[in-house]
Amino acid sequence: MTMQSLFLIARINGARVAIHSDFVESVVRIQDIVPIPRCDPIVVGLFALRSRVLTLIDSQFFVTGITQPFQPGALAIVAEVSGQQFGFLVESVEDAITIDLAKIEKNITPPREWSGIASGLVEVSGEIAIIIDPSPLIDVKKAIAA
Repeated sequence: MTMQSLFLIARINGARVAIHSDFVESVVRIQDIVPIPRCDPIVVGLFALRSRVLTLIDSQFFVTGITQPFQPGALAIVAEVSGQQFGFLVESVEDAITIDLAKIEKNITPPREWSGIASGLVEVSGEIAIIIDPSPLIDVKKAIAA
């Protein structure tokens, strides 16, 4: 019997990524943010979502170390990390798909820029996707303080 699980397929810095659905609450378009002065550059700012204020994380900054200016209408995955919800900016979201967990290659050395976030690789529709955990994208203590 094969074990399968649901993953959200998205793109960060041009790379195809897969995020386990256990982390994902929703996918939203962010129209406005409130910047946070002197904050870590991975934090874009704060945004309102359904009467809550969430911290918006620049996912590609983790990979490139380069900040990008916020664009109204940007796409974000709302995910829970350590009991807190955050928005993670992504370039695009492709689909939610079921992946056979046995097909995930876990004995990998990810490219240097993905180390610390990648937990495996899997082929999806003929293209490799990096299995990522959003938790390392944030320092919970810093983000909660924001």
